[in-house]
Amino acid sequence: MGPLWFSPPVYVKTKRPGKWTKAVQSCVDAFEGKSSPQEVREAFEAAAKEANVYLSPE
Repeated sequence: MGPLWFSPPVYVKTKRPGKWTKAVQSCVDAFEGKSSPQEVREAFEAAAKEANVYLSPE
């Protein structure tokens, strides 16, 4: 199933914390061989903590 589009479009504004953007970029960088899986993990962990959604594995 492909994307479904509204006509006319529905526009929304989302707010992403700064660390979320860095985490996504680090993921892209990993696909390009520019960062390690550990760096990606740390970036996503930091983003989750910043958004207060981090769940400790302990």
